[in-house]
Amino acid sequence: MEFLNDGKQLYTKGNNAYLKYSINANTLEIISTFVDPSLRGLGVAEQLTRKIIEKAQTDNLKIIPTCSYAQNFFKKHLEFSHFLVGNKVITNNTTIPNGTKINKDKTGE
Repeated sequence: MEFLNDGKQLYTKGNNAYLKYSINANTLEIISTFVDPSLRGLGVAEQLTRKIIEKAQTDNLKIIPTCSYAQNFFKKHLEFSHFLVGNKVITNNTTIPNGTKINKDKTGE
C-alpha cells in the first residue's frame, strides 16, 4: 500500500487510514492512528507504524508513542525499542523525560 506524507501525517489516498505525528527537536511523537473499518484487519496500521519508524531512522529521531496503537505496537515488537525515547518500552501512565504523560486516553486504533 502506498502512503502519502504531508509532514504531519502519513495517510492513504482518500485518507481512509492515517498516522498523525509531530516532530520537535530530536523526537517524533506518534499522536494517533486511524484505519477505516473497510481496511481493518489488513495490517494497515502496522504498515503506517513501520513507515514512520523508517522516517525516524532516516531523520535520526527518537519516537514517543503517545497513541495506544503505537504503544501496543512497540510492546509487541521489542526489536524496535531502540527507536524509543530512552530506549525503553513505554507503558500506560508513564511520564517520559519531556514531561508528557502517556496514558490510554489518547486516540488510537
